[in-house]
Amino acid sequence: MIRSIIIFIIFTIQTALAEDVSVKAYLSQSNISLGSQFQYTLEIQGASVSASDITFPDLNAFFVLAGPNTSSSVQIINGAMSSSRTYSFYLQPKEKGSFTIGPAAFNHKGQNYASNSLTVTVGSSNAPAQQGENAPTNDSDDTRNLFLKTEVSKRQAVVGEQLIVEYKLYFRLNVRGYNVDKMPANTGFWSEDFEMPAQPVIDSKVIDGLNYNVAVLKKVALFPTQAGPLEIQPLQLTVEALAPQQRRRSQSVFDSFFDDPFGRTVRRTVTSPVIKIDVQPTPAAGKPANFSGAVGRFDFSAALDKNQVPANEAVSLKLKLSGQGNIKLAELPVPELHPDLERYDPKFDASINSAGNAIQGSKSAEYVLIPRLPGAYTIPALSFTFFDPQTRQYKSVQSAPIGLTVTPGSGPSGTVTSAPSASARREVMLLGKDIRFIKNETIFIPAGHLALHNPVYWLTLILPGLLFLLGSLYLTYQGRLNANQRLLRRKQAGKMAMRALTKARKNQQSADSALFYRELTAALEGFVKDKMSIDLSDFRVDEVRRQLQKREVGAELIEAYAAVLEQSHFGQFAPAADNPQTRQNLLDAAADVLTRLEKLV
Repeated sequence: MIRSIIIFIIFTIQTALAEDVSVKAYLSQSNISLGSQFQYTLEIQGASVSASDITFPDLNAFFVLAGPNTSSSVQIINGAMSSSRTYSFYLQPKEKGSFTIGPAAFNHKGQNYASNSLTVTVGSSNAPAQQGENAPTNDSDDTRNLFLKTEVSKRQAVVGEQLIVEYKLYFRLNVRGYNVDKMPANTGFWSEDFEMPAQPVIDSKVIDGLNYNVAVLKKVALFPTQAGPLEIQPLQLTVEALAPQQRRRSQSVFDSFFDDPFGRTVRRTVTSPVIKIDVQPTPAAGKPANFSGAVGRFDFSAALDKNQVPANEAVSLKLKLSGQGNIKLAELPVPELHPDLERYDPKFDASINSAGNAIQGSKSAEYVLIPRLPGAYTIPALSFTFFDPQTRQYKSVQSAPIGLTVTPGSGPSGTVTSAPSASARREVMLLGKDIRFIKNETIFIPAGHLALHNPVYWLTLILPGLLFLLGSLYLTYQGRLNANQRLLRRKQAGKMAMRALTKARKNQQSADSALFYRELTAALEGFVKDKMSIDLSDFRVDEVRRQLQKREVGAELIEAYAAVLEQSHFGQFAPAADNPQTRQNLLDAAADVLTRLEKLV
């Protein structure tokens, strides 16, 4: 029984290893001198074949010093099993020139496989013969043995489109470790890092006939925030590696005994190249009016937590946007509600998933609604528009209309009860007077004493009336003050905006850039909201434009305000684009725009 199980397991392993067959050929050196030796290696993964089944390339241009030497290995990484078999030849060129080693071929289970071709360049022999991989290296060899590349998913994009950038280390040395010296700034992009394993996963790749180990050290998604030519800045590393051992001419049979068999440790600084990206604005043709800059592929939904409630009972309206793209910068649509549905400021939430091959996630807005009168209400359908970079088209996703039935409240005779006032919700507390003691002393009043002669009598008689009069005057004053709140806010709008700008200036040198941009945004938004009496829930750039146009503000000033506000918003979500000069320019622009608006609005 046990023997049968072992045979079954071996058969299963062999079957699994036979899948996903791949073959590649590579050299130990592709540029050599006449008289030098090099190694040609053929590696087959996922298939069990023997040397007799393989048709090796023509090697007549070289002396075959040894080969084919065969080795095999089996690996299990994260539960995935893989096998490989290698065949190697030690060769020496017969003459100078450029030679092509053709592909090796074999047949496995009726399927033909072939390796890649390789090119060997043989130069003059002005140095003693070097022994393959143990040959000494110079600076140019170091560049070929260890370098850093920046690989970008595309070189042309539109504003807001997701670009996947991978910083890969290519090495043919024994790398011990590395330190990051300089991270890329990537000005003009909003960035989101991908989750990376604690230890980089090492793959292999053949470049110019040489086999390299490849490790992805950093993976990031970049979203352009402006049009024009942009640059992906380099990543700089210091890498510790074992240099190949340089063999010297043997003067004694004991010399090799004293050589360091492991080589010496060297430190190399490698820098990835700068990559230029051409960023175009989203197409103007066919752009919908409600397009807010979302680029990617999204789904949108809207739902109530309950569709039937009594009057004055809260109900939750939740809008949810999910998909792949610049979801943090996407603006959710604002619902248009019946006046009898009181709406409170929304609560926003966003979650990002950076574990896959692209940034995706969700963003939601939750509104608390309180219906004041009974009846049947309908929340109109909401539409969200985005630009799909794959189809190069604008698309819209729309939610279905939502019905809400409001029944009479719990007031007398089925009438609607009003919302409790703020003072009715306050709690009365007695601090330090939990127990009131009975008085032990008694005061006697002589017989025939008239209360009219006691000033306390007149005080207790007049005081309630006086307090009632003062209370009435205070309530009247409060009523007039509340009625003129909008006028008060309008008069003090400039003063409040200057206070916010002063706070932003104090945080200009702060390490936390969000403090500076938050105060700057508060100054820009607060001034317009107070001046034009716009509620926070209705504050949108399109609404601000409409209100300013009604007040005959010039188009140039309106666009200048919108541009400064947009840069301030981006500053909170794109800290990579932040620097002291950017803050100073943005602060000056905000002060200039607010000063000009103060004179016109």
